[in-house]
Amino acid sequence: MLHVLREKNSVSMAPDERMNDTEILYGRNLLRFFQELEKNKTVIKINLLGHDYERLTMVIGVLNKESPYYFHIDYPKGFKRAVRNTSSWKIRFEFKGKDKLVYRFRTYGGYISGKDIFIPFPHHIERVQRRRFFRLETPLGARMVIPRYAHKYEFTLLNVSEGGALIGSGKGFSRRPVFQEGDFLRHMIVLFQSEGQQFRIAIEKGMVRRLEKDPLTYRYQYALQFMDLGQDERNDLKELIYLFQRDFLKKRQKVGG
Repeated sequence: MLHVLREKNSVSMAPDERMNDTEILYGRNLLRFFQELEKNKTVIKINLLGHDYERLTMVIGVLNKESPYYFHIDYPKGFKRAVRNTSSWKIRFEFKGKDKLVYRFRTYGGYISGKDIFIPFPHHIERVQRRRFFRLETPLGARMVIPRYAHKYEFTLLNVSEGGALIGSGKGFSRRPVFQEGDFLRHMIVLFQSEGQQFRIAIEKGMVRRLEKDPLTYRYQYALQFMDLGQDERNDLKELIYLFQRDFLKKRQKVGG
């Protein structure tokens, strides 16, 4: 699939659209992109946003006689029931390409004809690059506090890097997601205690890059991207990661000693 994306005029990509670990792919030749998915019988994960519905499917056809274009997917079990009371579908798709990179996109709308499902082309597709930053698992007790609509949510901090973090919801959270993919976040605080000292790191801006359910707890986890970090924020994050590494090494020495 990668050769389709790299042909001279197949996809436009402006430099300011590069994010920490994502490239935004768009352009008139998305048509060829979906034709390639059909040809390769690529397995795609489909998630109906706002519903507890996730299945696997494939692109089995493309309607390209006139704009707007639609792609035809193999019918995933239970789809009609899932969208029965939904006036406008909001769907997230994700798959792994031949280049071993993850691709994902979101669509709005679509229609069913019999057992045929037709989905409009997305505005763009994200290609997730290999991470630029080393992610470190955090010690027990590390937390992140995020304000949202006059309420402060406290999450477990699962891992962190200079580019982002993975957080999980614990007891007291609804099993419905607090955030959605693409939500902008502000005024986040990382809290961590080591050797009786409390550390507090402020992160001014971030974005929810994806959300997924923990298979054991059935509660949501959120992958965050930190945005527009100032030098002070970067230095604080580096210091935090150093503290986590030091804490981990001390505990490992105790176990081994």
